[in-house]
Amino acid sequence: MNERSLVAGIVWFLGVLAAPAASAQPPVTALAFSPAGDSLVSGSQDAIAIRTWPSLAKAALHNVEIGQIQDIQFSPDGTQLLIAGGNPSEFGEWRIVGWPDLNLVASSRQHNDVIHSVAWQSNEQFVTAAADHEVIQWNVDRQQRPEHRVELRRRLIGHSRPVLCLEAFPEDGLITSAGVDQSIRVWGSEENASKPLRILDNHTGIVRDLARRPGDHAIPILASAGADRTVRLWQPTIGRLVRFARLPVEPLALAWSADGKQLGVACIDGKLRIVDASTVQIEQTLDAIDGWAYALVASRDGSFAIAGSDGVAVRIVPNSRLK
Repeated sequence: MNERSLVAGIVWFLGVLAAPAASAQPPVTALAFSPAGDSLVSGSQDAIAIRTWPSLAKAALHNVEIGQIQDIQFSPDGTQLLIAGGNPSEFGEWRIVGWPDLNLVASSRQHNDVIHSVAWQSNEQFVTAAADHEVIQWNVDRQQRPEHRVELRRRLIGHSRPVLCLEAFPEDGLITSAGVDQSIRVWGSEENASKPLRILDNHTGIVRDLARRPGDHAIPILASAGADRTVRLWQPTIGRLVRFARLPVEPLALAWSADGKQLGVACIDGKLRIVDASTVQIEQTLDAIDGWAYALVASRDGSFAIAGSDGVAVRIVPNSRLK
């Protein structure tokens, strides 16, 4: 093993997000950093766990009774946590709880199948995407009485198969969605719009994840991960494919570094691949977990948290982040 591979990354296996290690661990399917960046929230089956960062010491475990949690996202102001999932072929459910008190704010089961992804557009508006082929836009008003807090604003119908991932572009009034039908659909803000503004159909396999590049850019950049073993970079506001990277295995989850220069790609082989955003070259391939990697998030300190089918959370610091 050469020196470069020895220093490719430093990996700490720091914690198990569920029961004792001797028993089988349920998969960890969602991760999010707290607004302050000092806690990592994970979703697994019907519970969320809160761990301190970067030690991953267990702080709390909360049963939210959703079923299979698929996504968790903090509101832009950091005061609300949106948790989504459901039971396959029965219902999709989301719940909003306050942060850090975790008191229930609002909830709904109007999807007919599991919700796979959510995205906030503002502190009062968010979007959900589910296996029932639908994308739904919601309004929530915490000042109203509980029974009047939620309004279904509109349904975005067009996908022919389950929708697995979402990303929102509030400044441009756009929503992007993708999934099993291999297409990325770009939706505008018009209330009565029945069709997407454009369809990006270059992928030749299931689109598993979408991630918006952070920072201010003249034209926003969206990354997509496909079962065709590619990661593609798009300019969704104009419908342009910018460039793409080919991977040796299927990518499952994406996370941009805080500065937007690198893209972390969690893959089906449990490894994390670091892709340079300007060249789309794979800079590093880092061992992470055993089994599929379902969730990936980037921290402010330049490291990544990755989790998946073995129920383990791992903190990974790419070599370039140690300079």
